[in-house]
Amino acid sequence: MFNIKTNHENPPNNSIIFEEYFGEYLKTHNPKLNREYLPVYWTNYYISKSYGQDDMSDIQRYLDSLDTSKKYFTVVQWDDGILNNVDHLDLFSFSSGGIGDYPIPLSSNFLFDAPNIANKQILFNFIGAIFGRHKVRETMYKELKNKPNTIITDKRYDYPIYLSAMNQSVFSLCPRGYGKTSFRIYESLMCKSIPVYIYDSPWIPYFDEFEEYGVLCDVNDISNLYDKLISMSSSEIDTKIKNGSKVFIEKYTYRGIANQIVSKIGEGNEN
Repeated sequence: MFNIKTNHENPPNNSIIFEEYFGEYLKTHNPKLNREYLPVYWTNYYISKSYGQDDMSDIQRYLDSLDTSKKYFTVVQWDDGILNNVDHLDLFSFSSGGIGDYPIPLSSNFLFDAPNIANKQILFNFIGAIFGRHKVRETMYKELKNKPNTIITDKRYDYPIYLSAMNQSVFSLCPRGYGKTSFRIYESLMCKSIPVYIYDSPWIPYFDEFEEYGVLCDVNDISNLYDKLISMSSSEIDTKIKNGSKVFIEKYTYRGIANQIVSKIGEGNEN
């Protein structure tokens, strides 16, 4: 009832969101887990309910009927987390939206075969909504607009042009939007660009190892970001890009994320 097929496309060319992919992944692989999977595609369900504005008593009845002596886990992409009452359940949530127990990437099943560019001519880029989305983006624009060899614009381009700009950039700015994180982290790694995650309240997977392939920037320190990026050595840049290509496959693709979840929730682990 609550395994609603993907009913939207975000980002472009993403034909199935990770929640649905993971549900099918479990059916195919049937791994041994120490919690019972809660088979709800929250994002597709909430979109089908006018983005969570319609009556949702059907799913609440289902949640209320679950055996409270069991341990459960679920995957949720919705930026506001699970909107229903789950306080009565021992429920561990893997969240890409920004509210939950364990961060996983915002990802896509679309793969772009980015060419290797030895001498990237753009220092950093940001193409997308800036104003009215979140103050972090507006602060980013105020501090970093008009810097040499950079692109920051809210002008909309076709997706191939957007990805090409990333591929030609050493760094890609990945500020949070309405949600705490960004699809741009996935996209920049896919495009062989170094993701720069700009945040106020961090929600980022693999946080302790992120700076092996990316750059972290608290919005309160953004005035120092440009100098930090232009002072980075070519060897450090090359290492981050190399590490990023590896971690992209292992931890940011759908298959990689699913493997990480199974490793975390696998039989014998405590959660």
